Amino acid sequence: NGSQFFIITADSSDSRLSSLNGQYTIIGEITSGKEVVDVINNSSVNNATSVAPSPLEPIIFQNITIYIR
Repeated sequence: NGSQFFIITADSSDSRLSSLNGQYTIIGEITSGKEVVDVINNSSVNNATSVAPSPLEPIIFQNITIYIR
C-alpha cells in the first residue's frame, strides 16, 4: 500500500538521532524478535546509487502482529 516505517536500532542517546526529534511520531516498539531486527540491520546494502542505502536483497516481513493498548 506504499506505507513505510523506520526501525531505529541506535541507542536513544546517539547524537545522530537528534535530527529526528520532533520530526516523526513514535508508533511502537519491538517487544520480541529483536534478533530479526539485528539480521535486517546487518544485511548488505547498496550505497553507490542512492542517498539512502537499500538492501541488495528484498526484505519481506512474512508475519507481523500489532497490539493495541
